[in-house]
Amino acid sequence: MNKRVGLLGIGLAVILGLGGVGLYKIHTFKVQAEELLNAKLSEFALRSEQKDIKVSYKPFECSGLVFVECRNEEITLHSRVFAQDLGFRNIQIKADDLDFKTLTFLIDSEIVAPQIDGVDEYMQAFFPNHLKMRLKLGAKQEGEYQIDTRLLLEANSIDYQEEFEATLRSSEIKTKGLLHMVKNLDFLEEKMMIKNIILTLTSKDLNAKLVEIAKEKYGEWGEAMIGTMVGVSMMQFEGNKQAQEFIAGLGELAMGKAKKMRVFITPLDSSSVISEEWLEGEDEQVFETLLERYNFEIKLEK
Repeated sequence: MNKRVGLLGIGLAVILGLGGVGLYKIHTFKVQAEELLNAKLSEFALRSEQKDIKVSYKPFECSGLVFVECRNEEITLHSRVFAQDLGFRNIQIKADDLDFKTLTFLIDSEIVAPQIDGVDEYMQAFFPNHLKMRLKLGAKQEGEYQIDTRLLLEANSIDYQEEFEATLRSSEIKTKGLLHMVKNLDFLEEKMMIKNIILTLTSKDLNAKLVEIAKEKYGEWGEAMIGTMVGVSMMQFEGNKQAQEFIAGLGELAMGKAKKMRVFITPLDSSSVISEEWLEGEDEQVFETLLERYNFEIKLEK
């Protein structure tokens, strides 16, 4: 009997000991996550200043025992271009699933749209007011991971959805482990092989809203002006077939001839990779590289 009690005591001690270690590691991860997010936010603010954009923000605060959740009340971008600043409110970043082979994170934020003189009415129709994102990292084999993201941007008159699948190969992951890479966001600096990107634009009575705005601005010619603006936009990309097809698809949504547009983007060959250096390039350079390395297919749904 005494032996059983002794073994039970030892077993209980081991369980409590392991639990204590687990809680300590979770607490450490929580502290590191908070420090990391605030450090990255500070770096972003400094980089933005170089582009004449001032970023004001409150720090992230993280909580939770098993699934860590980090919150930030407000991040605001101030620019002379905006009559009203671009803001993110009630930001939440949390771990939704965490095991040895898979890490899943959820991001949620309200968006305060900026105001730009002359196009403010269109901004209210097109600009997102809510962001939801799901990021999943899953092990495929040693040193290789699958990245899946689902991003939803909700606007008053249109929704934007992005689905992104890529493979991440890294000797750093192999030696340091995925959790270490995530804790330091090092995986964002690795090169990724894109499997596919799918962009979906879904109209929510977009045409009715645009007609309303156009009639207020141009009177009885308002509805015709929508088609004219689409045509003028296409002329700016003369010679660029893929860009023109994209604008034509947007035109179908704007004129109420289509309910949904899907853009399928796939790499032309295995050399097509995304790296941090490429993403930090000028917008025009990034767009040109996409057109050179990837195939675009556009489908409309009535």
